[in-house]
Amino acid sequence: MAHQENKFDSMIKLITESDSKLVDKKTSFDTLLEMIDAAPPPPKPAYTITFPAQAQAAPAVAPHHVDVGSAVDLINTFEDKAKQEEGLKTKIYYVDHKPHIGYGHLLVGNEIVKYKHGISVEDAEALLQHDIVKKLSLVHKQFGSVFNDYSKELQLTILDGFYRGDLAGSPHTIQLLKDKNFKAAAKEYLNNKEYKTTSLSGVKNRMLHNAKVMANEVNQ
Repeated sequence: MAHQENKFDSMIKLITESDSKLVDKKTSFDTLLEMIDAAPPPPKPAYTITFPAQAQAAPAVAPHHVDVGSAVDLINTFEDKAKQEEGLKTKIYYVDHKPHIGYGHLLVGNEIVKYKHGISVEDAEALLQHDIVKKLSLVHKQFGSVFNDYSKELQLTILDGFYRGDLAGSPHTIQLLKDKNFKAAAKEYLNNKEYKTTSLSGVKNRMLHNAKVMANEVNQ
């Protein structure tokens, strides 16, 4: 990508420049989040990344370490995937009566007013990056170190399920994935109201693809 120094790279740079703490490639993910939260924001940022507070996080799992380089690669790959699948929409549009803008960003709170006249390409990309980083942090909190055992294809599938919400809302599927019972996880994933009732072929095809990736995962 044209601007490689973004997302985790830019956040790590912010930390190291602001308080001189060195962050190595195996820094604890929870520690990384704490350092990001503690670091002062840069002057006049284009956008702000806010991670979920610990009290709002998914059920606690044992602390684990994340290769930051791998995380950045996953974010970049998923960003390209989301752009291709969603396409850029600079005006508010509705999916299932819910307002969205940009690359599938769900508008909440005063964002409807903020973007009532549309959104720039730069702001749309910033929202997409913010959403991806936020969802990936939830994935790591939910799955813990077992996430590192999965193939990159399954990691992208899990991130997609959290980004769209269909996997995040299926605790049984998550547990089956954590237990590495992949075929059962694929079946449970499709035991989903949205999959069964949606009239949108794109949603069905995406979820069916995700289920196939789960079913084809090989235990490491």
